[in-house]
This record gives sequence, C-alpha cells and structure tokens, in this order.
Amino acid sequence: MKTKKIVFDIDGTICTESFAQERIFAHPKQNIIDVINKLYSEGCVIILYTARGWDQFKITEYWLQQNGVKYNLLMCGKPIYDYWVDDRSLHPDDIKKIID
Repeated sequence: MKTKKIVFDIDGTICTESFAQERIFAHPKQNIIDVINKLYSEGCVIILYTARGWDQFKITEYWLQQNGVKYNLLMCGKPIYDYWVDDRSLHPDDIKKIID
C-alpha cells in the first residue's frame, strides 16, 4: 500500500490569518490540527507548506510545537499567486474526505 503524502497550508487553514509580526499569536484551528495529527498517527506523511518566508521558519516551527501539530516536513516560501489550480486540491471544509 502506498503511503499517502498530504500537504497542508498553514495560514488560514490550520490557524487564523495574521500579519507577519503577529503570527506567533495566530489562533489554531483545532479541528484541522486534530485531523492532521490523526493522519500522521496513521502513517501519512504530513507536509506543511506556507508562503511565509524562510526567515520565519523558526517562529513557525515554534508555533507548531506549541500547538501540538505533528508533521514530517515544514516548507516555507510558497509562490505568491492569485489562484492555485491543482487536480488534487481539497478545501479545508472538505477535510473529512481525506479520513474517509
């Protein structure tokens, strides 16, 4: 059986959106974090991918640790875009589809 690799955005998906200097105070979206942790525990590879610059890697890593988010890889510097077109895209509200 192939291991599932699942990529989650950070800002607006697993936490609230905030200005760069206030990201350490972002509020977690616990329902999404619970799903991430469940998938991680089931053996899925969890990749967190964010538009935050690499200069915010440590503060992002700290926030994830403080909020108990389990993951395998944290990547910063997602391209800035107006729309992201992807055949595998899933809206956070549809997260139950991953579990089922």
